[in-house]
Amino acid sequence: MRYVQLGKTDMKVSTIAFGAYAISGRPGEEPPSDDDAFGAIEAAFDEGVNLFVMSDSEGDGLGERRIGSALCEVRDHVFFATKTGPENHPPRELGLALDRSLQNLQTDHIDLYMVDLPHPRLPASDILGQLDKFREQGKIRAIGVCRYGAHNLARAIKCPTPPVCTEVSYNLLFRAAEADVLPLCVKQQMSVLCRAPLFLGLLTGRYERPDDVPPRVAKARHFNHTRADAPHKQAGFEKETFEAIAAIRRIAADLGEPMGSVALSWLSAQKGVAAAIVGSENALQSRRNARAGGLMLPPGTVDELAKATRTLKDRMGRSVDMWEVPPRFD
Repeated sequence: MRYVQLGKTDMKVSTIAFGAYAISGRPGEEPPSDDDAFGAIEAAFDEGVNLFVMSDSEGDGLGERRIGSALCEVRDHVFFATKTGPENHPPRELGLALDRSLQNLQTDHIDLYMVDLPHPRLPASDILGQLDKFREQGKIRAIGVCRYGAHNLARAIKCPTPPVCTEVSYNLLFRAAEADVLPLCVKQQMSVLCRAPLFLGLLTGRYERPDDVPPRVAKARHFNHTRADAPHKQAGFEKETFEAIAAIRRIAADLGEPMGSVALSWLSAQKGVAAAIVGSENALQSRRNARAGGLMLPPGTVDELAKATRTLKDRMGRSVDMWEVPPRFD
């Protein structure tokens, strides 16, 4: 496992982060058992993962509670990152949400506390200013934002207490962050945490054809708006998406490495990226994901993967919203 500095903090975090989404229960699905969930968390830690990323909305705090319980005895050796949505951004609600997360995680501080999505009315300076008060109280160590487009991120950076990192959707099949968000973060020495680094299984080679992709994944802008519950009205880019997947699969096969590991390693090679947030439902998945943190791709392969996905990147455009049109947070 490799470790990098998180923004301008003194935290050295693993380049593979454990995401709590998979152990919290996807919408409409039962969460994995306690045995599987705790096995996934503990295996990730054993493999060198020290950054655990959550949201208080996932499973109504189930991910936080499971991670807090599983890691309470090694708390000094891990970094907890969690976030809360706009409904909790007003000062009173923000304090209550933070206290709930502290209780769920069985800790007296959260290493990285993020606000998820810009608030439609409250300015970023008010929200981040309140978080800074909690930082002064010792409840949090660092402040971050999640799902901020370049315009809102630029506003947050101008606040008296700017974020140390941002969490954004970024993977080989969705490279919109490269247009505006990544250059801004590199300039400001902010770290990037990558959401959906394996695009919910697309980058593991799980699906051979567009028709194989389940509805919860096929709602993305890559797919036609006629898909069930698609929140956009675009024709999508299914041909370009699966041409890119085929190219990535060939490159991974030539390397003799799993496709998912290659996709994660490519992210780690991008300037400004600190970690890829990967979900696991059991110990086997955690071990496989964590070991990708030790894979170093040759520079030529990094460039080859970028070239193989460039057409899709150009077609998708600059919006960092992978799901909706118009974007919710640019």
